[in-house]
Amino acid sequence: MTIIRIVGATLHREAEDLNHQLKGTIVERLLSPLGTRAYYPISGIPGQTGEAQGTSINATLGQAFNDDGHPLVLDCFAQQAKLPIREVFPYPPTHGIKALRELWQREIQRKNPSLDGRISLPVATAGLAGGLTLARELFIGERDEVILYRPYWGNYNLHFQGENGRTNITELSMYKGEGLDLDSLEESLLGSGKKRIICLTFPSNPTGYTPTVSEADQLVSILKDAADRDNALCVITDDAYNGLVYKRGLLIESFFGKLAHAHPNILAVKVDGPTKECFFWGGRVGFLTYGFQAMSEEAAKALEDKTAGRVRGTISGVTTQSQYMVLHGIQDSHFQEQVENQRSILKARAQTIQRTLAQHPEWEEEFKELPFNSGYFMCTQLKKADPEKVRRVLREQYSTGVLSLSDPIYKNLIRIALSAVPERNIPEVYDYLYQACKSSH
Repeated sequence: MTIIRIVGATLHREAEDLNHQLKGTIVERLLSPLGTRAYYPISGIPGQTGEAQGTSINATLGQAFNDDGHPLVLDCFAQQAKLPIREVFPYPPTHGIKALRELWQREIQRKNPSLDGRISLPVATAGLAGGLTLARELFIGERDEVILYRPYWGNYNLHFQGENGRTNITELSMYKGEGLDLDSLEESLLGSGKKRIICLTFPSNPTGYTPTVSEADQLVSILKDAADRDNALCVITDDAYNGLVYKRGLLIESFFGKLAHAHPNILAVKVDGPTKECFFWGGRVGFLTYGFQAMSEEAAKALEDKTAGRVRGTISGVTTQSQYMVLHGIQDSHFQEQVENQRSILKARAQTIQRTLAQHPEWEEEFKELPFNSGYFMCTQLKKADPEKVRRVLREQYSTGVLSLSDPIYKNLIRIALSAVPERNIPEVYDYLYQACKSSH
C-alpha cells in the first residue's frame, strides 16, 4: 500500500509564481494567509482544458456533447432557454466569459473618469455577495480589522468573518450633522506601518446616502494621508447601487475610480455587478476588479488568477446563461435608455419621500429621517416608540411591511425600501408610520 500525505501548509509552486509577480507591490503587504496560498491551477485540469480549445478532437472537457459538437441536453430543459444552447449549458470559464469581462471593464472605465491607469480584467463572481466573500478570503486575515461606516448591511457580519468565525469590525458613525462623518474615519486610521481594510458602500444600504463631491475629495485625502504614513490600505468599494443618485453635487462615480491609482500604498478592490444597478437581481453575476498605482500587466493577471483560484475552489464558475444575458443585454442599443428609465422611477420616489416629509413637520414628534439621497433605501429614527412594536403594528393594522433595525450607534431605526413602494403609496406609508408610532408608546 502506498500512502501519500499532503501537508496543507506547503505553498504550491503556482502560488509562488503568482506571489512573485506581486512582489514589491502593495498587494504583497495586503494578502491574507489564504490569499498568499491562492492560485489558479494552470497546470491542472482548467489550464490544460483551455490550452486544448480549438483542437479537432478535444477529449479534455468534462461535459457531454453530441457528434456534431453541440451540448447533449434534454429537450425539456432546452425549450426553456431562449439563448443559443452553447450560451446556456456548457461550463463557463472559471474567470468568467472573456467577452463579458472585457465589456464590463470598458463600462468601469466609462463610468469612472478619474481612472488614469491600468486596472485588472474583472473576474466573474456569484453576485456581489460572492465577490465580497472572495475579497475577504484574499485580503482579510484572522486578526485583521475591517473599518465600516454604520449603519451597514447586516450581511457584512457574515462576509467578513474569519476562518474561525471571528469578526473584527471597527464601526464608524456615518453622519456628522447632515453630512458624512469624516473625523471618525481619520481617527480610525491614526498610526503608521499598519495593514488596514476599509469597506466603502455608497450609495449605502440601509440609509441610502452618497457623499457629496466635496466629502468624497476629503475622504480620499484622508486615505492618502494614512498611506503616506506607510499604512497598507485595502479599500473595498461595494458598488451594488452604483449610479443610483438622485441629487446634484453627489459623487456619481465609484470611489474605486478615485483610489485605484491614488497612492502606491493603496489597493482598490471593486465589488460590483448588474444586480442592482442594472436591475438583474436573480442572475447572480458579480465582478471583482483591482487597481493600484503602477500596476503591471503581470501583477494584474496574478490578481485575476488568485481570484479565479478561489472561484474554482468554491463555486467552480458563474452560471453561463446569466453571463451571456448580461453580455447581450449591455450590448443592446436600448440598454442605457432602459436603465435610465428605471432609475428615473426610483428618483421620482425619492423626491416624493423628501417632499412628503417636508409637508408634515408634525411627524418629527415621532421620527426623523437619516440623510438620504440615493440607492434603494432610507431610514427613519424613531424618537419614542420601539421599532419592533411599530413594525408589527404596521403589518397587522395597516398591512404595511417595513424592517426594524438594531444598530448600536443609530438606535430605533425603521428601514423603508423606496425601491419597492409605488410612488402613489408613499404619502400613506409615512402617515401609517406616524400613526403606528403614536399608538406604540
